[in-house]
This record gives sequence, C-alpha cells and structure tokens, in this order.
Amino acid sequence: MGVFPGKLSGAGKIFCLAVGICLITGSLLIAATPETGKPMVENFPVHDSIKPNVAFWTDIFTRYTRSQGVIHDARNLGRIYGVISLDTARTRTAEKNNEKKKKSALEAHKKILLNLASGKSPRSQKEKKIAKLFPGKAGPEHFKQAARELRIQTGLARQFKEGLIRSGAVIEKFKEIFISHGLPVDLVYLPCVESSFDFTAYSKFGAAGVWQFTRGTGKLYMEIGYVVDQRRDPFISTRSAALLLKRNYKKLGEWPMAITAYNHGLNGMVRAKKQKPSKFHRVKKGDTAGAIARIHSVPLKDLILANGLSRRATVYIGQNLRIPVQGEIIIPKKQTIPESSVPLPLKTESIQSSH
Repeated sequence: MGVFPGKLSGAGKIFCLAVGICLITGSLLIAATPETGKPMVENFPVHDSIKPNVAFWTDIFTRYTRSQGVIHDARNLGRIYGVISLDTARTRTAEKNNEKKKKSALEAHKKILLNLASGKSPRSQKEKKIAKLFPGKAGPEHFKQAARELRIQTGLARQFKEGLIRSGAVIEKFKEIFISHGLPVDLVYLPCVESSFDFTAYSKFGAAGVWQFTRGTGKLYMEIGYVVDQRRDPFISTRSAALLLKRNYKKLGEWPMAITAYNHGLNGMVRAKKQKPSKFHRVKKGDTAGAIARIHSVPLKDLILANGLSRRATVYIGQNLRIPVQGEIIIPKKQTIPESSVPLPLKTESIQSSH
C-alpha cells in the first residue's frame, strides 16, 4: 500500500518482510501460530529458488547503509559486482552527486560486461573479478544480458534499525491485536517495510499512517475524512490491517499470497490463483522454439513473449522455457539467458512461423 524509503518493488517488500521476521522473531519461527497451529516456517516458507534474493535483501536491510550503493544484477540478486560510496547529506547537491556516481558506476560495469561479451580476455583485477561471477563457460549472450540488467540498490540498514526502535512503543499492543484476530504474530512487523514505523508517513500515492492504507481501502474499515483520519491512529489502523490480512488469507489460503494482496489488491491475486499453473520445458539438443511450441500446442509468438526470446527465437541447451497457459494475457518479458546453462545456440526460427 505504501512506499518504503528506497522504492522497493512488491517482490522486494515480500523479501524484506521475510528478513524482518527472521531477524526480529528468531526462535518464534518454530512456534505454532494461533490460527493454524502450523510452525511459522510453514506459513512463511523460504524456497531454495528465492534464498539468494532473501540473502540479498537481508544484507541491504542489515549490512549496507545509505552511504553505500550495491551494484548488482536486477534478476540474479546473488550476483553483486561491487559497492560504491554515496553522500548521505539530505541536500539537492548530494542527490545530484550520487546520481552522477551511480551513472558512472553503471556505465563502467556495462563497458566491462560488453568487453567480455566481445570475447576480450579480462585484464584488470576488476574485470577478472566480474568474469568469475559467471559460472561455467559463459558466452556472449550471458554478458550482454547482464549488461542490460545492471542496477544499484542503496543500503537501508539505518532506516530499518530506526524503524525497529520506533516500533518498541507499540509492538506489544500490535501483537495483542493480531493474536486476538488469530493471525501469525510475525505479521506485526509488516510496517518495517510499509512505513518504517513512521506514524506520520504519507506517500505520494496518498497512503497514510504506519500501515499505509490508501483512502479507498481504508474506508472499508475506518473513518477517513478531512476532520478525522483514523489511518493515522496506530491502534485503530492496526485492527484494520488485521481485518484486511485476515480477509486476504481466507480468500487466498496462504500467507505469501495474502501479504502480496496487501499491496497489489485482493482481486488481482484471486485471478492469478485461478490461473492454471505454468508448465516448463528444458531445452535439449535438437530443440527449436517452433518445435517446442508445437509439442505444447501454443503459438510460437506467445512462447517468445513469455520468455523474452529474440525475434529469431534462439534457444539454448539447458534453458528453462515457461509454457504459457491457454487464454493467458502475456506481458512481454525482457530477453533472458539462463544463468546455469552453457550457451550453445541451437537452430533459430522466425516469428512468422508461429503455430
């Protein structure tokens, strides 16, 4: 609902919530929740596929500060290229200087990656360090893709710590409220991501208070007007957040989806859950995109869009292609190359030969 300092994506918020849970509750993770009787690790599973992402956000929230910018791959968060120093002064001049530093760092790393893509051997220590971040026999497309996915994330350790300190004034009451509604008590730390427990927080999207309710959603549970705005009352808004999360869980049946719905809306998550689960096809020798599309009875153009393939539809041995489901609305995805595969190009097919 709100925007945490650092402008995290929805996925980033979920990872950060997991961080907050792990850091703050510790041994509570093995306790049973009042509502389900399940251990916390069952309510908030950390699957192997997202462990590198969770580790990345753990470091952002506990290790790196506003004086540090972490240069990393936007898709493979486990690939960190380096850290730059930033000015922490809250002035327009400092902001401009930081933007210049970030731009310069991104351009320098992009140049190195494109040099590696062209086949040039790494010479400097920096180039050798970056080359070692790519497993196996990484080819040109791996480095080109990485050059397109460069990103810098500013550290948030201080903001996170300050939020935890502020939470001390209300956290026990928040826990009482959530327990009374039969919710996993760890959910009270969601404001670490929503507002950093800043009771006066107000986002540019109009979300207000510690739980960052928008006016539309907030009016379902609270009185919101020009004279009275209960979103700013930490305890009334906490009861409202408990009701909203409980509603989400009853509709969706699992906490990761219920938390996602807190930011992205319940209706959208209900539609997403009703979709058939995606199938995947691991490319083997002799496969072409067209042949894979025919095997799974999907249009070639849909397969290309769903996996961010080039117009030539080049696929690689070991590449894991997602097979779109019938009737799916496909949002074009950036071209991606699997990190673990050896890039051996197979045959290419034109998009005009779609199924």
